Amino acid sequence: MPPRQALAGKDSLPVVERLLERTLDGGDPYIPLCSGGRRGEGAFGHEELLRFFTTAKGWENDLIRANTHRLLRRYAAEGTQPAYDACVRLLAATPANHQDTMLAALDQGLAERAVGLGSIGQGDLFREAAVKDKPLTTPCARSSR
Repeated sequence: MPPRQALAGKDSLPVVERLLERTLDGGDPYIPLCSGGRRGEGAFGHEELLRFFTTAKGWENDLIRANTHRLLRRYAAEGTQPAYDACVRLLAATPANHQDTMLAALDQGLAERAVGLGSIGQGDLFREAAVKDKPLTTPCARSSR
């Protein structure tokens, strides 16, 4: 029997999209969740994935929404600047009522990053949320002054 061959990234994304759009396959254990690509190099480019996973209609589909969480987690765990940029785009496209679950996926992905990333850092991932020079107002902060 010849070995199974995967479709090239550009050919496989439309197949993945159609499978995710069909809500019939959500409980099928033989249809895995989208991983967003092979290890080391994305099977589909960031742009193609982000185009699909940042659409408003995806948030109405349970299977697409579950994969969006998983994709954000994967990108956060990757720990590279392009992956962090993808996280920012996914979070920016997230409706307000899904922000908490997306932030939980982000938190989990950041916790899963490989140790020793060196100078990669978190780039601009938290730039929008950061408040500079905000005084601490907790009771512990006041008592230590």
